[in-house]
Amino acid sequence: GGEDLWRSLDVRLFPELLIEGEPLLATPHQVYELFFSASSNFEKHFRASRGETVTSATEWTTVDGATCSHARKLCYNSPVTKQVGPFNVAKSTRVEENQKCRLSRGYFGLKSIIRFLDIPFGDSFSVSTRWHVPSDGDVGSMGSTVSIRCSVIFVKSTMFKSRITSETAKDLRSLYQ
Repeated sequence: GGEDLWRSLDVRLFPELLIEGEPLLATPHQVYELFFSASSNFEKHFRASRGETVTSATEWTTVDGATCSHARKLCYNSPVTKQVGPFNVAKSTRVEENQKCRLSRGYFGLKSIIRFLDIPFGDSFSVSTRWHVPSDGDVGSMGSTVSIRCSVIFVKSTMFKSRITSETAKDLRSLYQ
């Protein structure tokens, strides 16, 4: 038993809504193939469109005995576009993104934990995103819907918590829409 947390829409875990129930003309497995599989060029083009440079990416590895089916790690350099407080900020930051996915018949889910290494307060928080892509209707359906949510997780206290949370959600919302 127990509820499947991958399929759960518990908004307390990912309180910031980025995309809600957008219909796709692709099955969950096709969404994975198009955006995240080893043969996809999406990651490279997506990062380039944002001015980011991928410095390393591990292959998807099978995770045995876990609720996810595969995991990988991406490292990239990203331009810094926001300033928090009166601090000098580098023009770019190293980013580490750990992704876990679950791919099963009629479902694709992706969870990412993103850390920004070279920005002020970067050691105070991480950003977690979740793609939820169930098939439309029955498992044989040729369509699906995508919902993407995020959460900013603080591991240290900072007086900029509210600003970091709202700016992160705003930036991600504009990115996905």
